[in-house]
Amino acid sequence: KIVCTSSKIFSETKKELFNNQNAVYIPQAVDTDLFNSISDNEKKKIRIKQNIKEDAFTLLFCGMPVYRKGFDIIIKLWPKIVENIPNAILIVLGPNKHRSLNDDSLPSSQLNDLLKRKENKESIFFIGEVENPDIYYKMSDVFLLPSRKEGFPNALLEAMSSKLPS
Repeated sequence: KIVCTSSKIFSETKKELFNNQNAVYIPQAVDTDLFNSISDNEKKKIRIKQNIKEDAFTLLFCGMPVYRKGFDIIIKLWPKIVENIPNAILIVLGPNKHRSLNDDSLPSSQLNDLLKRKENKESIFFIGEVENPDIYYKMSDVFLLPSRKEGFPNALLEAMSSKLPS
């Protein structure tokens, strides 16, 4: 089967593949029972459980730390963010290793340099891939999506469902 996540892609696929019966349209969706907003008190409890300071101003990035996703923009701006918001922390969810040959990954030396800085060791947390990303959305204050090129990302839908400003 060829799964299409938009009606435009579906119609183009059917047209290009001569009305192929293997194409199906399945729109993107988010489990709104799982991705939702919670009270400040519940947010603090989750932060404590995840070893995050309960008064931290938490920014969330979901995706590979690659150029296309704009992760280099976050790296460049992070010192300014921490200067203006001293209790800011950045949580990075997603694969830590570059997987695609068609995407420009940030050099591992650049990521290592970022993590070696003393101020960053206490303010940037690479969590990796998780089975329960909803917890991180719930405990965050802002969702970051500085992407240079993106379709209609599930991460943004999840952030919107969680009532996170982006």
